[in-house]
Amino acid sequence: MQYLRGAYALAEGGSCALPPETLTARGASAGAGAAFGSGATDTRRSGPRVWDLREIAPLLVVLLIGTYPLFRDLGGPLLWEDEGDTAVFASNISRFGLPRAWDGRTFTDGDYGARIAPRLFGTDFVMVGTPWLPYYAVAASFMRFGESAWSARLLFAVAGLATLVLTYALVRRASEDRRAALVSAILPPFST
Repeated sequence: MQYLRGAYALAEGGSCALPPETLTARGASAGAGAAFGSGATDTRRSGPRVWDLREIAPLLVVLLIGTYPLFRDLGGPLLWEDEGDTAVFASNISRFGLPRAWDGRTFTDGDYGARIAPRLFGTDFVMVGTPWLPYYAVAASFMRFGESAWSARLLFAVAGLATLVLTYALVRRASEDRRAALVSAILPPFST
């Protein structure tokens, strides 16, 4: 911006030095409009942003309300088919370093072997049909908290909570309406 104002001043036959009153603490021109004759001033605040309770309270409501349905029974019911596949592949990652469908005793794959490579990286029966990140995330959870239904679901529940926060932030930014952002972030955990 300073370069453009300086170039404008040179084009008008003036000097390129800007008077100090045209600069704010952020380096933007407080009188940029004044250089063009409008007399407008920059009203942006400089320095670190201070959070207002009115901004934080709805986000805390989203976190509090979203936590209960996401975390209430992580270890309760048995793992479903896809959760079981993920848990077995994660367990095999803990043991072998790769998401193997065959652990020497049990062959695991919900698609009758369609997503399994017979031999990959010198290892038999490695999962290749889906991305490995969820398997490695659950394997890390297993290594930290032990192998259980609770630890198999934990990181996915945390990701769900982060999605609610992200939804709130995106809707808040797009609509500039706290109520719309709050409703859009609170509804998903309660939809079935």
